[in-house]
Amino acid sequence: MELAPHQLFVRNVSIYLAAFNPAKGRRQDEEISLGEYNVLGLTDIALGEGRFEPLSSYDGQPKRQEDRILIFVHTANDFDLDSDIAGCNPST
Repeated sequence: MELAPHQLFVRNVSIYLAAFNPAKGRRQDEEISLGEYNVLGLTDIALGEGRFEPLSSYDGQPKRQEDRILIFVHTANDFDLDSDIAGCNPST
């Protein structure tokens, strides 16, 4: 199974991956959403070379208040490219 990972987080004492499964069959009227996968249940994990666009509905926030985010995908709405690039001057 190939997944488009959006967030790695801790819930209780387990680590979960919130990811989109592009191969999952969906009804035409069904909203695309992230599935939550317990990392202990995943096998043969490998980093692919493909790219993906984060879901437009993804906001980077934890689903539950007690979830602790370890890492997440940034979207273009997360920062202002012009000001972030202008503030980064590698020659100084």
